[in-house]
Amino acid sequence: MGPLTQKARLLPSLSLLRHGIPFVIFGEDALCIAHLVPTVLFDQHILVLDSKLQEAAAAICAEGPYSLSVTDAVDTWKESPWVQGGGRHAFKLNEDTLLLVPSNQADAEDALERIFLHKQSIFHFDTEENSSTILNPSPPGPEFRDIRFPSLPAFLDSAVATNTEPPLPVFHSQLGRTLEVWISYLLLHAVPGRGHHRVRGRGGSANLNVPELKPAALDAVSQLKDETQPTMIRQMLGMKSLPFEQRVLEWRDLKAERAQAGIPYKPSEHMPVVPLSIFAKPDAARPVPALPDPRLTPMVRRRADGAGGTLEVYWRSLPRYAAIAKTLLPSYTDAHRRLSPRRSPGVSMHQLITLNTTVSLHQREPNRARLRGLKALNLVLEPPDQQPIALLS
Repeated sequence: MGPLTQKARLLPSLSLLRHGIPFVIFGEDALCIAHLVPTVLFDQHILVLDSKLQEAAAAICAEGPYSLSVTDAVDTWKESPWVQGGGRHAFKLNEDTLLLVPSNQADAEDALERIFLHKQSIFHFDTEENSSTILNPSPPGPEFRDIRFPSLPAFLDSAVATNTEPPLPVFHSQLGRTLEVWISYLLLHAVPGRGHHRVRGRGGSANLNVPELKPAALDAVSQLKDETQPTMIRQMLGMKSLPFEQRVLEWRDLKAERAQAGIPYKPSEHMPVVPLSIFAKPDAARPVPALPDPRLTPMVRRRADGAGGTLEVYWRSLPRYAAIAKTLLPSYTDAHRRLSPRRSPGVSMHQLITLNTTVSLHQREPNRARLRGLKALNLVLEPPDQQPIALLS
């Protein structure tokens, strides 16, 4: 992006700097300016301290050719007409989000077409946390040097969190798709390594290919919050993502674990509703999802053995699944006694991809062939009351 375009895009935020209002530039502007993603620029998104939303809008309107619009006539952020509730806006306009537009047609040529000011909590972001923000690597002028953008880990944390606990009680497909595009752009252009996994033969078998994250990708994932890591690892390895409800439960469980360590978190009492297609019968009862199949959650840690503290992916069972795993797998509790001390728990990718990220813990009779296959892959489970163990047949 050239300096003239940058100046035009960043000029409104100078008003926030002058008024001392904490904020970050978000969306495509952050992708392009701070993370050098070659993307087209659309609406500008600015996150501000929740208590400063109205003050931020007043500051920009007082110093620039903008005014507050109480309605959004453009369909960009409206729900698809092919789902029930089509036309619903992705944000709570005039409550948690304010839309600024040029005051008149004469000013439209020199002004941004649309600026969305959001409360930072909408995107699960903390604008006052300096470690979550970075400066412009190439500011177009000295007056723009102090404008802040989300760091790579904070951007990914925010996008995954917003896509998991959206600003509305109903999942919004347009917002969800946009967040997924932002995540994909960051993984493609901002994560070091130009490629996120490599395939190696393991166990002396030429046909056993186990995808592994490259060191640079592992380092990037290790900087993410615990609740973000599983989504990013699965995406980097090309694995199918969890169904929405299970993804929300996994994210909330990991977030709650961090809360036990002193991180403030109040989980939502409700599961976001995924709207039905307009072709669904109006009187059709929404199926009540059964208890999720026990799943393994991938995370990144540093090895505690003699490997020099290198990073690795390991798979753990969350507490909600551990009891089921121990009950339905006879070899689960016995595996710890047969674990060789020379063999450190590692990563099990190939089998999980083959099984569509599901290990069949729900089977009444464990599949011995699968358990034998896991021996070479060294699958790690972490029940809450034991040290990490490996499933060995």
